Amino acid sequence: MSEDRQKARQDARRKAKAAKLARKRRRANKFYLTLQVIVSCLFALAAFKFLPNSYRMAVVVILFLDFFMVYILLVLSMRQKNKAKIKKKRRWGGAISLITIVVCIMGTFVLTRIHQTLDGMNADTMKTKIGVYVLVNDKAKEIVDTKNYQFGCSTTGDYDNTLKAFEEIDKACGQEVSKNSYESATKMVDALYSKEVGAIVLSEAYVNVLKDMEGYEKFSEKTRLIYEVTIEKKISDRGKEDITKKPFVVYISGSDTRNTKLTTSRHDVNIIAVVNPESKQVLMVNTPRDTQIDLSVSPGNMDKLTHCGMYGIDCSMDTLGNFYDIDIKYFAQINFTGIIKLVDTLGGVTVESDRDFRTQTASSLNDDTRYSFVKGENTIDGHQALAFARERHALGDGDMGRGAHQMALIKALAKKMMSPAVLKDFNGVLDSIKDMSATNFTAEEMESLVQMQLDDPSEWQFLTYNLTGTYVKEYVKSLSYKKVWTMVPNAAEHQKAKELIQRVKKGEVLTEADVKQTPQ
Repeated sequence: MSEDRQKARQDARRKAKAAKLARKRRRANKFYLTLQVIVSCLFALAAFKFLPNSYRMAVVVILFLDFFMVYILLVLSMRQKNKAKIKKKRRWGGAISLITIVVCIMGTFVLTRIHQTLDGMNADTMKTKIGVYVLVNDKAKEIVDTKNYQFGCSTTGDYDNTLKAFEEIDKACGQEVSKNSYESATKMVDALYSKEVGAIVLSEAYVNVLKDMEGYEKFSEKTRLIYEVTIEKKISDRGKEDITKKPFVVYISGSDTRNTKLTTSRHDVNIIAVVNPESKQVLMVNTPRDTQIDLSVSPGNMDKLTHCGMYGIDCSMDTLGNFYDIDIKYFAQINFTGIIKLVDTLGGVTVESDRDFRTQTASSLNDDTRYSFVKGENTIDGHQALAFARERHALGDGDMGRGAHQMALIKALAKKMMSPAVLKDFNGVLDSIKDMSATNFTAEEMESLVQMQLDDPSEWQFLTYNLTGTYVKEYVKSLSYKKVWTMVPNAAEHQKAKELIQRVKKGEVLTEADVKQTPQ
């Protein structure tokens, strides 16, 4: 009888142990299935931002079937009596569940990172930096030391922001400072050099203009910045379009400041991209920076196009919109120095050059190499890409030729970004994009374009047109003290550019023959 009791106790312990193990397995199964459901839902939500409806249903079906399979292997298999089969099915179920969880977590992370990068590119404000400059050997070390100085300011340029800067200067000095007004920045600088005034207030954007002018090249060596005011201004809301169905226009600018943030500065790159999402055509029209153009902020006053940027990106968009009779709602500002990293991350790009040439000037502060390019295709790395985009002195048509090369580089980058090469170093590509561009496209709008492309992966056609003209010496608004070289646009080409833009917007399919230009 004692043996029977002992056996019964052992059977009871085994059953209790088996029941306890079964409870643990059920809890583990529940944990795996719950975690799989959570990460699958997070992945689906992240993927839905980029995927068209047809792809969304496929994702839902795959994730559901995957869950159902794991449920059968982990849960329903527990009802079988064959322990070996149960164990085998549990292993398969656990492995599939683990793989699904890892893939969904990684996918969610990547897609969230993409969304954050796109969202980080969105810019709704523009910053203007206004500095207080004194002579390099002046005794003033900080702004309060200049409170009894006579300040010089220019009534040209962004005068409203200059007045706002004076408000901050007055606060820092503890009193209202005395001011002398000058009709041009150059006369104001002359007044500083002659010690007619002890300090001047000047926009950072205008400093770069001065350094390119005869007689003011050494401005930075002769003066010293002792105080700076940053003024932030909201960019005007231009309304939105359904960019997956309706044609839209993007102003692509390139700043000469090397800043990665959106700031007022001269725009050396001024390209209008007309995008028709239905015909999948993109027409890029380059307007050289020296083009003589009527400023939107001061109608009737002709200036160089590049100087529009000193009044803000709104001015450039409105001025070019008036020039081409179009409504420009979007902008994308590119820091061309940042292209080095992007091109290298993509493993290089292939650009089409319209001529043989060798660069004459350094492409950047860190690269003094001279590069040679041949007419036709050139496979280039990041430093070569920057040299290709920035060189103008080696080209017979200067800025007009440079604009053509910049459009060729943008075209090459767009094609490479749409290829599998973007997966080579995906994180690096995202970092490069974030550092080199700012735009008023929202993350949702850019994601809608990705959805559209996935739904219809047919290739885009990129066409380019380069406005040319005749160089003359004229007075311009921003440099009213002397005549400077500006480009009077070719009237026939200007008219043709407007016609081409309208044809793309209407959905006409243009050919290379339509945009072919006679060499100047």
